[in-house]
Amino acid sequence: MADEKKYLEPGTLENTRKNIGTINKEEAAQMIKVLGGEILEEKPVTSPLQFTSTASRSAKPPKPRSPRPEAVRTPAEAAMLSTMSVNRASKSAPVSNKKTSGMPNISPQDWLAVDKVMMSPEYKIKTDYGIFNFIRLLQKDGLLRIDRNFAKNTLDRHISHMEAFVTLIRTIINLSPVSYQARIRSDDNSRFRLLNKAEKWDVYALRSLYNDINLYHVQIPDLMPFIKAIYSMLVQILFLGERRVTMLLKEIYEDLSLYPDVKKPLVTATMKDTHREWLYLYSQIVKGLYPLLYCMCGGPFQNFETFFSNRAAAILKFTEKSRFDILLPEAEATIPPAYEQAEQKKEDVPPAPEEKETQEKEQKEKVRKKLVKTGIKLLDTLFPDAGFTKLETHPDMYPYFQPLFEFPDGFNLLSPENPLQVLVVLLRIMEDLFQGCRNIRFVFDSDARQRDDQDSILTVLNEWNAYREVLFDKTYCHTLRNFVTEQYTKRDFCHTQYGRAMQNKLFWFIKYHFLPLYTFDKLVLERPEHNNTYRPLHSRTNFICDFFTELAHNVDITAKTENASITGIQNPWDHYSFDIPNTVSKRLDVLLMANRTGKGMTATNINLIKYTLCICAVLDWWINDGDSPAYQCDQFKFYRVSLEDGGPLFTVTLRDDQQKLFLENFKKLTAEQNKKKQT
Repeated sequence: MADEKKYLEPGTLENTRKNIGTINKEEAAQMIKVLGGEILEEKPVTSPLQFTSTASRSAKPPKPRSPRPEAVRTPAEAAMLSTMSVNRASKSAPVSNKKTSGMPNISPQDWLAVDKVMMSPEYKIKTDYGIFNFIRLLQKDGLLRIDRNFAKNTLDRHISHMEAFVTLIRTIINLSPVSYQARIRSDDNSRFRLLNKAEKWDVYALRSLYNDINLYHVQIPDLMPFIKAIYSMLVQILFLGERRVTMLLKEIYEDLSLYPDVKKPLVTATMKDTHREWLYLYSQIVKGLYPLLYCMCGGPFQNFETFFSNRAAAILKFTEKSRFDILLPEAEATIPPAYEQAEQKKEDVPPAPEEKETQEKEQKEKVRKKLVKTGIKLLDTLFPDAGFTKLETHPDMYPYFQPLFEFPDGFNLLSPENPLQVLVVLLRIMEDLFQGCRNIRFVFDSDARQRDDQDSILTVLNEWNAYREVLFDKTYCHTLRNFVTEQYTKRDFCHTQYGRAMQNKLFWFIKYHFLPLYTFDKLVLERPEHNNTYRPLHSRTNFICDFFTELAHNVDITAKTENASITGIQNPWDHYSFDIPNTVSKRLDVLLMANRTGKGMTATNINLIKYTLCICAVLDWWINDGDSPAYQCDQFKFYRVSLEDGGPLFTVTLRDDQQKLFLENFKKLTAEQNKKKQT
């Protein structure tokens, strides 16, 4: 009987490698030469389910497995394999208990979610190896490793900004008159408590904790003391929200401006720097480190917008703070600072929070309706007889605006009853206005980042054209042109399965990207995938209205002699500037008499913002109000139809009297104004 082949027990080779340690090729060759012998193969690990009888258990050891076919794969297969490996290993391979002692238990699904966030370009807390992310599973505690650049550079930069913020807060207190400093120490108002708390932040201890970290081999548990220290400071004010802290800083500036002996230039510069540092703290530290804070608090994984509100108790427990240690929005004063002392003498009972919220909502609705009416009137002034005053009748905008804006093919196919016709015209008008808004120097965009969608005015200005050029011109119109072409050659195409599918796609596209309240009859069961790389338009218009409303309000209550930066704009009273004159800017020049300069100048940045606000209010109403004419259309009348044969119509006669109507209307308005002055 031939000698049976011998096998090592499973795991023998791995244990031997660990015992030998790391050696190079030369050392390995020397060991083989000295020890001699041969390296046996290991027995395969067999499952109890493989043997169902005594005969099976007494059988010879199975032959060693041949190399798996998966060993050689294409890049695409390797990417798929790595993703599957990460998912399987994350669920089955727990992280070292020794390393994670003190950290809460996190489910595999939640761990995968936060791991993905930490590797994203927005956070860069962990290194993203792409298709090779499964390598981390082969490393000891690989899932806990922190990116070296994040630990060495990002965290150090965060500490520097924390130090700068505390220094500026202390500078504000030192620049304050003695009487105001006394109020800071004793008054319970939110703005004074803000100064009190931030002044006492121990940034030196934070720096010391950072210096104790081994920056070349950092894991999540190693950062627990540091994360606890930094959030124990920030948690005292972060529940106020970014915008509320900004307004408190503004109130402090207004208070100090009332004192004649205060050094206003120095106070102004300090407050501006403080505001800038606070924006960094909130957007880069509070948000940038929140995945690590989640790892310390546990629970179901949530995004940044909901994490701090839904996990407040766990955050306070981790930072060892109570509700008495933090500032909450409910504690903010409802009385303007300038009238605070006088109003404190009154005994009026403040409205309940629910009643106050209802009143504020109703007031906001009144303001919006007024803006919409003003916007429609302004649009009719800029473009007389275009049809803006009778939108409920669905006037045809194409003959009027095609000569002015030269829309690409596709816009000509829209029926007047297609709500996108008015929407695209308003988008295009806003594009022209934003060309001038780009030259306005915004001091801050706290209103934008404070919102749930984490928007900003600069991002809006940069991405606005994409809603028309990408979503409408390139995507919607492409499908529309194909449908109309087929319908032109085959009159019953709209009733075929393919035709119904194309119509269904167009309807869903309108709902996904332009009109969120749009309803329609589902022609097929298929629902297209919603993959939008841009923020929803309905939230963008709402943001612009809120942001520009506050800027306009701030400028209106601020005298020209004061520092303009406190309004949110550095140059509100400067002459507006368009790099290249466009259709809308030329008409604005006429209405606002752009040639006029000096004291009576009206072609200013703030007036440009107000005009933009009014027109955006119309667009916002068209999109977000379920009672607007946009939602009173026949869904099947989405393309232009000939009245003669009922087939698709590709063009109509264009108008050429737009400029004449505008000048005549301007002369009429000027005459009416002069008549009023005389009376």
